[in-house]
Amino acid sequence: MLFTAVSMGCLAFAILADREDRPFAAMVTLLFLGVTFLLVMELVMLRRVVWDGFRLRSGTEMHFVGTGFSGVSPALAGLCFTSAAAIIIWTWVTRGVIPITGPVGRTGGLLLLTFMGLGTLSVVVLKRFYPSGIKMDAEAVRVRQGISEHCFRWSELESVTLHIRRRHAFLDIAGEEGNHLSLPAIYYESNPYYVAELILYYLRHPDRRELLCDPEAAIREVMEIEGPDAP
Repeated sequence: MLFTAVSMGCLAFAILADREDRPFAAMVTLLFLGVTFLLVMELVMLRRVVWDGFRLRSGTEMHFVGTGFSGVSPALAGLCFTSAAAIIIWTWVTRGVIPITGPVGRTGGLLLLTFMGLGTLSVVVLKRFYPSGIKMDAEAVRVRQGISEHCFRWSELESVTLHIRRRHAFLDIAGEEGNHLSLPAIYYESNPYYVAELILYYLRHPDRRELLCDPEAAIREVMEIEGPDAP
């Protein structure tokens, strides 16, 4: 709400300001709007977590998918940052003045803003093809964070545990040779306890891993065996 109020104030200033001040006011408005859209994205990500079940990617093998940096908000944030950088460049070219400074000199702020804008838009595009999350098949458990993917083969997987940090549940996956990941729920947007139960079940029952090609059947088997009503 604070960023929204500040953005609206900057927008009013951009409209009412003198012609000389309007580029700077527009730049500040776009900057605060971009940050606001990123905050909205984070809130939406937290609300998307399915605490009473799973969020699966349709049409694939078992894939608990995270939808971070997808949708309208991050794209708008990237456009805001990029547009702010374009205003700075236009002001620099037409007036010979850079209306923003940074830690590495007069062009530091411009470079940082350009990186934020193009970087955010690049992540939005990449997420369309490389969504974050946890993928399970008969060979391994694969975890994607950004553009990097970590592979834990079943034979190398040592432990799957949960721990609470700052009132949030983290899923810890540890393999051989110190390979370890600690994942918050927003990476796979499913109930961490249920995901841990699934991984542990198929770790202990290698003969049942062929079910992982059918996510519905794989989940149904574990929930029926490990569920609260099980004998």
